[in-house]
Amino acid sequence: MKKNLQMTLKSQSDRYILRGMEMLIAKDRKLKSDFLIYLGEADYRKLYAKEGYSSLFRWLTEKYGFSESSALKRIQVSRLALKFPFLYRDIASGKYTLSALGRLAPFVNGANAPVLFGAAEKKSVRQVEEFLVTQFPKEEVEDRLRKSVSPLGEDRHQVQFTANSEFVSDLEEARTLLSHKPQG
Repeated sequence: MKKNLQMTLKSQSDRYILRGMEMLIAKDRKLKSDFLIYLGEADYRKLYAKEGYSSLFRWLTEKYGFSESSALKRIQVSRLALKFPFLYRDIASGKYTLSALGRLAPFVNGANAPVLFGAAEKKSVRQVEEFLVTQFPKEEVEDRLRKSVSPLGEDRHQVQFTANSEFVSDLEEARTLLSHKPQG
């Protein structure tokens, strides 16, 4: 089936491909928003427990095969959207990504919500993290956003460290240059 789609797209115009991508992106955002509404209701009803799972997180990862980070992000954003229902609409419109809202979630309360949501609009995860450091003590941000360090495989490990903006800029430049390197 996918091969047929690939073959069909080969004969289509660039404009057709771009329109199709825009349509699919809009549909994807709408589906994410709808999923969060369902997830919030499943969480409220504790459907995971009724199916024998000890937590919503385990239900998503074990039953549905979500990665740990994807499950955690969706749980955080679902719970945040229950408190701030306009987020469903704004996720569907592309105003916020789940990743950016996931980073923001541990910091949002009723008093600071307008400022935090305003700062996260159409922003990347890195931009949201940089903003959070300006609003909260650096240690508090690091504690709330800390990721576990763990092996990724037999010969691979996740390494996490702190770097200045110049290093991050150099790293991004290197990534961009390497992404254009011919495969061979």
